[in-house]
Amino acid sequence: RVGFKLGPTATMPAIMETFYVGSSAQGNGKFNPKFNFTFGAVFEKDFSAFIKNFSIAPELVYVGRSYNYTNSILTPSDETPDEPNMSIIENTHKQSWLDLNLLVQYKIVDRKNQDSKKESKFNPYIGIGPGISYLLNSSNEILTEVIDKGTITGSAIDTRDSYNSLAYSAIVTLGSKIRF
Repeated sequence: RVGFKLGPTATMPAIMETFYVGSSAQGNGKFNPKFNFTFGAVFEKDFSAFIKNFSIAPELVYVGRSYNYTNSILTPSDETPDEPNMSIIENTHKQSWLDLNLLVQYKIVDRKNQDSKKESKFNPYIGIGPGISYLLNSSNEILTEVIDKGTITGSAIDTRDSYNSLAYSAIVTLGSKIRF
């Protein structure tokens, strides 16, 4: 069987270490998820000949991931920490990935209704497997509001070289397939 996958995503970074530019910035920055989307092709092949209710279900999907970082207390000078010249800095981070997920699924309910021998339209499942992601694009766009001078922005900065182009993951899924 072949199908498609389409849906929203929300990304929140897992911060391991933070470096601050200004002396008063520490602890005042906030990360916020942004919504994006995913779409792609899904495939499924049953193992019914030797393992009941199991199937392989690889996916090849495009995934957009993005989040914001905002710090409203930023003083770039240690000499005058009580006289901030910036009121806010906002960083929008965007990435595009191509994901290959090699999943094995277990159908929670048998697709055929035992009493009527008809195939069910509602098919819940759980799945597990590895994922390999390839970074297509990565950028940061920074907006800074300077007190008494206005807003400063610029072009998005390409940050692909700051990341590994391949990422590996373990995936656990829970869902339902609905036949049309």
